[in-house]
Amino acid sequence: MKYTVNEAAKIVGATRQTIYRHIESKPISVIKDDNGNQMIDASELIRVYGNNINFDALNEDVTPSETVTPQQHVTSFNSPDVTEDKIKLARLEGEIEKLSLLIEKAEDENNYVKKLLEDEKNERKKANNLLEDMRQKESGGDNWEKMMKALEQRIANQEKSVKEQKDREQRILRQNKALKQALTNEKNKSLWQKLFG
Repeated sequence: MKYTVNEAAKIVGATRQTIYRHIESKPISVIKDDNGNQMIDASELIRVYGNNINFDALNEDVTPSETVTPQQHVTSFNSPDVTEDKIKLARLEGEIEKLSLLIEKAEDENNYVKKLLEDEKNERKKANNLLEDMRQKESGGDNWEKMMKALEQRIANQEKSVKEQKDREQRILRQNKALKQALTNEKNKSLWQKLFG
């Protein structure tokens, strides 16, 4: 769930100015909606103000307090609907979202490494073709040998680079697989396991 600054102020029991001050001083992270309005995620409110915020305040007349500070605000839950389970669920959803972003980033890196490997493969093919052409031509002297050694050195460097790229790709693939497995495990948990397990 995402809330406007007004709604967040009610939930926390603070004024809008207090919330804006906390946004400016950076303890609260915000995102912007399609209209450019600042929105605050429920998990962010829990992270900054602790577990005892009052989500039911949106339905009540609450007088805001100017003394609210991050990690110091404590109110009691006035409704049995607002429970520890909702807070745990909000945290789990936040963790799943972070895992999804990590997987997406790993996949982007994986695609980038694949492109680099393909480019290296093409360069190596060009160098091999050039080397073959050089061998087929009859040319004597030190100049030919220097060119051959330079080409062989270039090919050796490219092979080393390709091996390093492959190693990096394998490492990224392993990380990606582990992140996907963690996300799958989290999604497959029942609500009971998510809340208490």
